[in-house]
Amino acid sequence: MMRIKRNRTLKDFIDMEQMELRFYSEEHVTPHDEAYRWYLANPNTDMAIEDGEKIIAFSDILPLKNQVYERILDGSFNDKYLTGDDMINIEKLNEGEHCNLLLSCVVVHEDYRKTEALKLLLDHHLGYYREAAAKDVHIDWVLTSNVTEDGEGFSERMGFERIGKSSHGSTLYRIRFSDFDQRVKLMKSRLEELLLGKEQDLLSHELCRERSKLERLLSDDFLEYGTSGTVYSKRDTIDALCAMKKRDIEIHEFEVDSLGPYAAVAHYTAFEKKEKERACCTLRTSIWRLEEGEWKLLFHQGTCCNEESITRGKEERLGGLECIKY
Repeated sequence: MMRIKRNRTLKDFIDMEQMELRFYSEEHVTPHDEAYRWYLANPNTDMAIEDGEKIIAFSDILPLKNQVYERILDGSFNDKYLTGDDMINIEKLNEGEHCNLLLSCVVVHEDYRKTEALKLLLDHHLGYYREAAAKDVHIDWVLTSNVTEDGEGFSERMGFERIGKSSHGSTLYRIRFSDFDQRVKLMKSRLEELLLGKEQDLLSHELCRERSKLERLLSDDFLEYGTSGTVYSKRDTIDALCAMKKRDIEIHEFEVDSLGPYAAVAHYTAFEKKEKERACCTLRTSIWRLEEGEWKLLFHQGTCCNEESITRGKEERLGGLECIKY
């Protein structure tokens, strides 16, 4: 199960450096001993996710002294050579003071690129800076200095503005902290988007008329626990879906949790609209498994629920916020 790794050792930073060197050339990678000193000075500038005993993702988001930020911004300073003296302790800033951040690196292991690792990492990391902003410390800009196509792609997807090249060949991007924070809050992992599309396909009348596509979507080991308590096999489910009349079903509150790199569980609420009857509401859980490069549905369960109780429960959990509709 993926989780934030709270306490790290020098050995962890050696491992993280080796992971980083798989994607960046040595001239752009801060030595592990210096990165470890950053961490010791302020652990919250560096975040990492572990799965079991293995670090699978990490990020450095650094609050910079203004003169250092300006040198990186004008392209004259390679952030590989940053030291602890170039950074500020954001917790010591007074109300009303300003600072800027450098998103120095985001590294996610290849096996976890399609999980929610990136969102979990960034959301937790920005949570630290949100707390500072809530104390009226003004965080103005987030800067990136990209040395790979993947890095530039990430900056562009997250809404950063390209501002030019540095003297050492990196591409500089910048975004307002408030805009970046909002983008992170709204971002969906690649896996979440993929599995949402597959769940919607299974509710699609058009797809359910094509048995071959259903065969590919469901694992051979598939089981469903129906709302009546009946257990359905893959063959039972495909037969039922192919015979089913057209339905109007909306998916709400879709969430995905990884169960490692090769399995994931999805939870959502489904509302089926009916012409002459009250809408039918079900709480649904699906387990998806990566099989030979394709995500297939391994297990599904639906539980009938009362729409009013679901709404009341959401208000209690979310403080009255409306759920997101996909």
